[in-house]
Amino acid sequence: MNPRAPAGTRSWAAALLGMALWGCGGGGGTGPSGAPTRILFQYANTGGVFDDSVPVIPGYVLVVRATPVDGEGHPFGSLTQDWSVSGGGTLAHAETAPAGNNDPTLNTWNIGSTSSVQAVTVTLPAYPGVSGTIHVRAVNLEIVRVSPTTEQDLTLGLGQTVALTVRLVTAEGQPFIWPLRFLAGINPSYPCGQAHPDADLGSFSPGGVGASDTLVPDSKGNATVVYTAPTRLSVQGAPPGFECTLDVAAGALASPGGLDVFAFGRWSLHQTAGPAVHIIAESGDGQAASSGATLPNPLQVVVTDAYGNAVAGVPVTRAVTSGGGSLSATNTTSDSSGRTKVTWTVGLAHGTQTVSASISGGISVTFTASVS
Repeated sequence: MNPRAPAGTRSWAAALLGMALWGCGGGGGTGPSGAPTRILFQYANTGGVFDDSVPVIPGYVLVVRATPVDGEGHPFGSLTQDWSVSGGGTLAHAETAPAGNNDPTLNTWNIGSTSSVQAVTVTLPAYPGVSGTIHVRAVNLEIVRVSPTTEQDLTLGLGQTVALTVRLVTAEGQPFIWPLRFLAGINPSYPCGQAHPDADLGSFSPGGVGASDTLVPDSKGNATVVYTAPTRLSVQGAPPGFECTLDVAAGALASPGGLDVFAFGRWSLHQTAGPAVHIIAESGDGQAASSGATLPNPLQVVVTDAYGNAVAGVPVTRAVTSGGGSLSATNTTSDSSGRTKVTWTVGLAHGTQTVSASISGGISVTFTASVS
């Protein structure tokens, strides 16, 4: 996977991976006293404390907050700051100062476009002995699907397990040791049918439902989890020709500042329902009509597997079992949502009339109508 994938891909990856953000590192209390003693660096968009030497995508743009604080962490917000960059990249401002509504603690850091260690240093003209430096590792990363090696697809039965292994490497193919997480979710870039209300995303070990634990690759950059596929399909009733997939993905975690995922690899999971074992009278049962009338509501059934997933392409046989009358069809096939329906013209006999609908294996359901 190219780490410089289209922005929409990275945004979806960040959303799917649900990156945890670290809390703000500033102190509380009454306010600063005396002179500042250090510079507190934070991500401006989240307030998370900036991790020194965090990897970032070359060419990325960071908005950095550099706050002078005293020994107890109380901030000084109205001091002019001098900024400088080394190792590559540029800054929006060489100096930030309180003026109008400007926040003197903020600056924009344009990371250099080549892989390198880059740094920003902030000094305070009013306090020459106080300064701070932060580093980033600009690096292009790739996640290689080691096993299974299929380019984009997994085909698993309901509840089936598979070991997933990926390798995190630099663009030059060198292993890179940085936390990974495996997740599963419906890819919103595809047009989808109706999400199943009881759908699950499967589970990971180590980890849990829908997400693995954070994994640190081994010395070769490899990380492995065991994924258990869902038993309830995520999407049902997608129109013909439309695709909606449950993606199982591995991503190198974004920094605490909420950066986009900078390396991402995925498999599209394809599942089908299990064998048909249930037929359910979904609508049309218990209607009332005059002798010889056609019931206003069709007799609709839904065919499902053992987990309640709709099963398409199942032959359904219907028969009038009491009272006479006729059906619009006696043999139909379940559609992509597991449904099929017929209309019922009741017989002339008064009282309760019945129709059966059945599938292979002697599995059936009965519809009744009250005729007067």
